[in-house]
Amino acid sequence: ETSAEGIYVSKILENGPADRADGLEIQDKIIEVNGKDLSKATHEEAVEAFRNAKEPIVVQVLRRTPLSKPA
Repeated sequence: ETSAEGIYVSKILENGPADRADGLEIQDKIIEVNGKDLSKATHEEAVEAFRNAKEPIVVQVLRRTPLSKPA
């Protein structure tokens, strides 16, 4: 999924590589793939980066953690 702020994980295919690796979560912002900066990438640039990535694929993400409510 693309927004003005970058590329976000919108779904994870069941039994796909991301699901099996158990590392990505819905709404993670993809920052980098195998050292290629994707922080300001278009959807097309992100797709190309994943298609051209050599295994093992290393994905760096930003993850928002939910705010905990005070007790």
